Amino acid sequence: MFDIRSKSSYDVNMIIAKLTRRQKQIAADFGKTAFKGGLARVPMYDPKFQTYVKQNGLISGFSAYSGMCKEWLKAWDQANLSH
Repeated sequence: MFDIRSKSSYDVNMIIAKLTRRQKQIAADFGKTAFKGGLARVPMYDPKFQTYVKQNGLISGFSAYSGMCKEWLKAWDQANLSH
C-alpha cells in the first residue's frame, strides 16, 4: 500500500541536486539583482542568469538547474520582502 507520507518520485526536493555554497550564492546574487532591476519573479526571464547556467553547463543537468532556480527565487523573494 502507498504511504502518502513517504517521499514520492515527483517530490521536487528529491530531484534537486546538492549545490555548492558558491553556486547557491551566485544564484542568490542573480535573484537579488533581478529584483532590483525590476525583472519578474521568473528565473527564465533573467537573461544574465540564463546565460550563466548555459555557459556553465547547468542547463543540461535538470536537478542542478532546478536547484539554481530555487535559490534564485528565494533571493528574489527576500529582496522583495526587505524592500
